[in-house]
Order: sequence, then C-alpha cells, then structure tokens
Amino acid sequence: MRRVFALTAIVLAVPSLLSSQGAARSAISLAAGVNGVGLPSDPSLGLVVQAGYLRQYDRIAVRLGADYFRENRFFISGESAHPRAIGATLELSYDLLTSRFRPYVIGGWGLYHLTDTQVIAPGMNAYSVDNLSASMVGGLGFRYQVGNRYLFTEARLHGFTGAGNWGSNFMPITAGMRF
Repeated sequence: MRRVFALTAIVLAVPSLLSSQGAARSAISLAAGVNGVGLPSDPSLGLVVQAGYLRQYDRIAVRLGADYFRENRFFISGESAHPRAIGATLELSYDLLTSRFRPYVIGGWGLYHLTDTQVIAPGMNAYSVDNLSASMVGGLGFRYQVGNRYLFTEARLHGFTGAGNWGSNFMPITAGMRF
C-alpha cells in the first residue's frame, strides 16, 4: 500500500513541479566513460557509452537515456568475467545551482538486458549468464556552459535488482556534451 501511495504522489507531483519551472528546452546528450571496480587484487576496467534525450526546465530535467556497459574482471583466483549491459533509463535531475557551473543530482529507473561470460578457473569451460533486470539509478554530476552547449561529467550508480550471478551494480564515470 505504501508503494502505491508513493507512486501516486510522484505521478501527481511531477507535472506540477515541471509546469512551475518555466519553458522547457530540449537537448540530446552523448557521453562516454569508464567503470573501474574492485580491489587491487581483483582489478576490472570497463567501457561505458550513454545517449539521451532530455527536456530541461529551469532546475529540473527529465531524461530518457540509453546505456551500454562492458567490463573485463579478472580475479586473483584465476576466475574471469566479462559482463555487458544494454538498457534504457528514465531519470530526473535537479540542478543545485543556476549559474554557468551547475552541479546536479540524478535519480531514476532503468531496464537492462544483462549478459556475462564467466570462467570459474583457468582451463575450465566458460558459461553464460543472461538476465533482464530493473535498475535503480542515482548519481551526481555537473555541467558547464560553453556557448549554447554544455559539457558535463557524471558519476552514476546503477543498482540492478535482478542481476543474479551477473553482479549487483555498476558505477561508471562519464564525460560528454549536450547538443
């Protein structure tokens, strides 16, 4: 019952918040970055590519995004994993300042197709993992206005809710531009 109440409150509150924000501006955003997670004994490095369409109001932005993650993980035990994710997100961001330099917070939900090829020990056959998972998205970013465009960088946590053996989250750091 609490979830239904919270969802109803959000659905009713967001349109009134957006209408009080003034005229909306549309933009396309493109970003790339890295995802590095793990201890020094279990290093990993990944690639992240993001694209999105957003409507920016005064301080609030609504973004429909697409994300691709790929990572190579190597463990001290000899195990390796090669997770990949492709998905779509719906996010809200709120600008903390209205100056040329704008830090902001991000929150939203996504749906991802997760795949992985894992090797448990050297010399053993690899096995595949294939999942569909919802994701809770949260993060921080900042953008800087250059002419009529914005340069931005973001750190987002994608917490996968149904990842199984794939892993529980990604936290990429990206840099990009709004057009």
